[in-house]
Amino acid sequence: MNYFNELVQGFRNLGIEAGDMILMHSSLKSLGVKEVTSENAISALLHVIGESGTLILPCLSYRDGAIPEFFRTRKNTIRSVHPTHSVCATGALAYEITKDHIKDTTPVGLNSPFTLLPKYNGKILMLGCGLKPNTSMHGVEEIADAPYCLKDNDTHYKITLENNIVIESVHKRHNFYGFIQRYDRITEILNNDEINCGKVLHANCHLIDSKAMWQNGITAIKENPYRFVDKS
Repeated sequence: MNYFNELVQGFRNLGIEAGDMILMHSSLKSLGVKEVTSENAISALLHVIGESGTLILPCLSYRDGAIPEFFRTRKNTIRSVHPTHSVCATGALAYEITKDHIKDTTPVGLNSPFTLLPKYNGKILMLGCGLKPNTSMHGVEEIADAPYCLKDNDTHYKITLENNIVIESVHKRHNFYGFIQRYDRITEILNNDEINCGKVLHANCHLIDSKAMWQNGITAIKENPYRFVDKS
């Protein structure tokens, strides 16, 4: 039993619809059913958003997980070009939202799919992983010029493209030394229409309106630069 119908209903109950662009952070273990695989979860979500939808998952160079790794190696998945904060995507707008990521020189820059998500009225799905690993908030911090966000010095990378051509790039890296990220505080800046809570199987989930999160998050950091961090 792969729990396909239960997964589909759970995603729909959260507010995910056909045609949606979904950026998902995930924990397979949180679903609480050992028979459910990464493929089951991805297949159910793709079924809900349909052929007109787009699914995006972080594919960070220094971190992996069961669902992102399955998605990365899945047929018809596109991976954006970035040395630390790449994403994988599939669906109607997968190429469009990933093609310019190579131009960025910060972790979550203006061409990042994380940053572009609000342009497409995209939604952020936190599947059983809480609100803290919300990479999009790094982009909010960059736009709002949070004082702790980026290191002053540059880092040089060599990136191997799929055709085995190696390119060199110079990037800024994050500078969170001495700070604890508190992106769970977005609940304080979003109303009930902008963040939905519910369960998919046994996983506690959140579905976030990315446009509202970015707009309200930038405003909040402008008012208080340390709104989404604590000093460690």
